[in-house]
Amino acid sequence: MNIEAFMTNQNNIIDDKSPLTFDIDDLPNTTGDRLQLVLKKQNIQQHELAEMLGTKQSTISKICGNITKNSKYLPDIANVLNIDINWLIHGKSKNSENNWQSGLHQQKNKFILIGMHGDKDSTSEESPDMNPNKENKLMFDNDLIPEGKTADDIEFFIVKDTAMDKVANVNARVTYDKTDTSVISGKLYAIQFGELAQLRYLFLMPNKRVRIGAEDKENYPDEVVDLDQDDFKILGKIITITNIVN
Repeated sequence: MNIEAFMTNQNNIIDDKSPLTFDIDDLPNTTGDRLQLVLKKQNIQQHELAEMLGTKQSTISKICGNITKNSKYLPDIANVLNIDINWLIHGKSKNSENNWQSGLHQQKNKFILIGMHGDKDSTSEESPDMNPNKENKLMFDNDLIPEGKTADDIEFFIVKDTAMDKVANVNARVTYDKTDTSVISGKLYAIQFGELAQLRYLFLMPNKRVRIGAEDKENYPDEVVDLDQDDFKILGKIITITNIVN
């Protein structure tokens, strides 16, 4: 099936709730075809879906290309895209077997784009109406936003060291609440220590100091710093950690 031609002819399929009739040759016949259709409809790139699942783009590419069948990621894909798993795999919605496109309907605004720590330019300098630079954005599930918080309160950074490898590997995406910097000993925090954003355990110490702890204590021994010293800053309390599968 030619997905581009299909999308051009059926541009409003998600929002149209009336029954539609298609030539059987135009239907997305495989899981990969249906996934491509949903990604295009939701304006999500393969690498963005891969990041949400903590895997590589090549994994999603193989599913879309029908190279990998019955992938273990299919339930998670259906969940993050908010589509019917039966429709994704079999082409039939559990609630409406005679209406194949019913599996496409998803909640609006389920995901938002959040900014990266240190990224000051969320839009193009040429036009404020341009889309944000997606290289510095992360798709985030609205349901994970802490109560009383908004998308503007959340940022993310990419792990660049191996200090917390048991918890977050290199290139893991870490989201945090930048409005919550109060320290509870033994909890995980995003911190800025020197030039690098880091994921660390913090422990309160006397005289307005904190102890910074890592999982790999041999290569990253604990350090004690003053809360007000120039090269140290608590960025916020951790919300989610998404590891990237190598």
